[in-house]
Amino acid sequence: MVTFTALPGGYRNNNGKFNNIGINGNWWSSTENNTNNAWNRNLNYNNSNVNRNNNNKENGFSVRYTGLRLIYLTIDYLSICRIFPSNLLL
Repeated sequence: MVTFTALPGGYRNNNGKFNNIGINGNWWSSTENNTNNAWNRNLNYNNSNVNRNNNNKENGFSVRYTGLRLIYLTIDYLSICRIFPSNLLL
């Protein structure tokens, strides 16, 4: 069984404003939808649903590092591609 502890860190939109802190969490996937968008997962504090969305790569979502430990970052998708190999992301 895989477990995942998630904190509702919200997200940073492409204008630099932080939204939904304490309400939901958003995590990038390693899968692009198209040139401008990539897939992400969304969890809300008030239900157990895991939502799949695609969003602008300039938005800042969290990432889950699947190595030895978890790290929480708010970072845009294009920066992630430069930092992490794609096989390490959800």
